[in-house]
Amino acid sequence: MKLFWKIYLAVLMVTTAVVFFVAYTVSVSQISDARDQIVDRNKTVGRFLLKEIELGLIEGNWPFETLTELTQGKDFLSGIMRRSCHSARFGTLEG
Repeated sequence: MKLFWKIYLAVLMVTTAVVFFVAYTVSVSQISDARDQIVDRNKTVGRFLLKEIELGLIEGNWPFETLTELTQGKDFLSGIMRRSCHSARFGTLEG
């Protein structure tokens, strides 16, 4: 009977280790892909916003609607915009 439990525990430990290893590698891959997608999306939004601001500077019209929509969002770029607006407003260098 002792041999059965030793084999059972060994198989259970190996199976658990394999499941955790597979779950870890899949999680790392998914997180990396999600991070790359978020960075690419924010770069694209930043490029469009930059062009709009440059055009606004040339024409003398700031794109307040676009900036307001961007700062009201819940994504990463909106958080950066809120922090930099707060820093500019209150004179801090954090952000």
